[in-house]
Amino acid sequence: MTVAAATAAAAVVVALMSAVVSPATASPADRIPPLGPPLKALPNITGQPSATVSATVGDDFFLYVLAKGPPPLAYEWQEQYVPGGPWFNADPGNAKQAPLYESYSTSCPPAGSDRFWVRAVVSNAAGAVTSRPTEVWLSTSSVFFSPKGGGAVALKASTVATLTWTAFASSRVVPDVQVFRLGRGDLRSVPEATSWSEGSEARRTVTLSWVPSEDDDGAVYYAVASTSCSGLRVPPFKTAESGRTRVSVSLGGLASVLTSPPRCPRGSRAVRGDMDGLALNNGNTESAPSCALCRLACVALPGCDVWVWGSGGGGRDRQCWLKKGKPVRDTRSPRVALKDAASAGRSVWVSGEVSPPAPCPGRWGWDHGGEVLVDGSVFKVDTCTACAAACAAWPGCNVWVFGAVTLGSDRHRQCWLKRSNNWASKQNWRWVSGRI
Repeated sequence: MTVAAATAAAAVVVALMSAVVSPATASPADRIPPLGPPLKALPNITGQPSATVSATVGDDFFLYVLAKGPPPLAYEWQEQYVPGGPWFNADPGNAKQAPLYESYSTSCPPAGSDRFWVRAVVSNAAGAVTSRPTEVWLSTSSVFFSPKGGGAVALKASTVATLTWTAFASSRVVPDVQVFRLGRGDLRSVPEATSWSEGSEARRTVTLSWVPSEDDDGAVYYAVASTSCSGLRVPPFKTAESGRTRVSVSLGGLASVLTSPPRCPRGSRAVRGDMDGLALNNGNTESAPSCALCRLACVALPGCDVWVWGSGGGGRDRQCWLKKGKPVRDTRSPRVALKDAASAGRSVWVSGEVSPPAPCPGRWGWDHGGEVLVDGSVFKVDTCTACAAACAAWPGCNVWVFGAVTLGSDRHRQCWLKRSNNWASKQNWRWVSGRI
């Protein structure tokens, strides 16, 4: 091959190679993209927290979330107290910023509700994702007295007397305790001493100290303990009652004076005999040292218009019965029937009427129907006016039903809160019902 031919062949090879690698003729698939940092991915929640949880106020509960994604992963647990409301960091101190959520002695939401919601927010450099919310339903712990107490106690007049009750709760919640005195309608709550046990229980000790007088002879004392949510005496809450202690007071020289029946004041218009009516209390366990004080107890109780006091000896002495009288249309005086008019003059009972009685804002002998909002078997109040007030304060309540009559019924002082659109009712002499 001549020099000229070799030179021409080389030129052809170079031209062919330039055509293969020329950017103008190379396809896009043959281009190599420039190198750079990989794209960041959001976290992926692979294990959701429970949909619902039941918890007892004062105890712990746990939630767990599982997530994957480019590290590092950060966790924030949030709480919501009102549906559709804002979410709050469950622990700004960062003690709970981990896959595991621990309630650390569950407390009630600020609104005093019986539920709230918890969710987890998992984030990394690419952003954040949110878990499904967990609905936490709250209940309050059971409560009890130990010892239960009760019985009879002999005291001396003008000497300091002391009665003590200790209530326990089954979780780390300190129960509320109120002391009741039956006989004059007195109610005292004296939390002079409060202590907590070192275990899983909490307790409150209440001591009542006073100087007894003749008015205390025959009085009955007992305590009621309750656990509540956020300190609100609204459901959910639970109660327990101690044993009842009847007090007898030694009065020395006054004893002979008290053995004769005291006279009732002229203004009380008392008559001999037992006036008929629906019993609003249990006179077997409630007493008054005089008929005047029994009458005052009736004046203070809404709906009471008849009082009956035991003026004789024996087991009926100083019993005080408060009633809703049964009127008699064909008699002049008294306007309430006597149970045994023929022997009324020899009766150990003294009766009287209160006119006008303290109003009860309801209809006697009727049970209004409706959707139950609050179960009266666990929600009790002292009077019909208190039940009506509870309905007025409860969202959606427009009907209340109060267990006014006591004898032969375990529904005494139950307060049922309802919502009704048709105002259906049925007659039942144990109940007083009203509408808001």
